[in-house]
Amino acid sequence: MTTLNDRAAEAMLAAGAHAATDITGFGLLGHSENVARASRVRLIFDSPAVPFMKRVLELIAAGIVPGGTRHNAQTHATFTDFAPSVPEEVRIGLSDAQNLGRIAHQHRTRESCDARSRIKRPQHDGCGRW
Repeated sequence: MTTLNDRAAEAMLAAGAHAATDITGFGLLGHSENVARASRVRLIFDSPAVPFMKRVLELIAAGIVPGGTRHNAQTHATFTDFAPSVPEEVRIGLSDAQNLGRIAHQHRTRESCDARSRIKRPQHDGCGRW
């Protein structure tokens, strides 16, 4: 993780990030819940803004979902409130156990969200707007 995320860590620190978590086996919702609980905050995601790899939602809709992801989704449903408009495949996708290993980072101010230019990952806007 140190080598894999070194550029991201440097950019987050330079941008004033005060918390971070890797988004791996527990999916976006699982890791975010841990950070939110520890920080005593509630998180709200704009689900249409969350990037998914091509065809992932199509595969989930077809029932092609790993067991770990299904287990995550069942667990996450116990602490997650979804708007009725959020499709089931998105709900499951937000719990995906086999993702790209992104890092979620939190900033105190909107101005500190300039990490994107340092990380240089076009699929992520650097401001947590997922």
